[in-house]
Amino acid sequence: NFRSLLSVISYIPVAIISYNNSSWADIDKIKKIGLDYRKNIKIKEVKHDYKYRKSSKGIEYIIIAE
Repeated sequence: NFRSLLSVISYIPVAIISYNNSSWADIDKIKKIGLDYRKNIKIKEVKHDYKYRKSSKGIEYIIIAE
């Protein structure tokens, strides 16, 4: 899960993670969890056309955790 990921990469000064809007939690919850492990979380929203699912439109979030 996301908490486990953040705990095992704690030694990395800046982590860049891609996360899509159809995943298990909304981006506000992901940011809140990220702030438990990092001082600063920045999120960039990127509209994306997926080639592997029926609903091809979506949003990919680029999470920068410092």
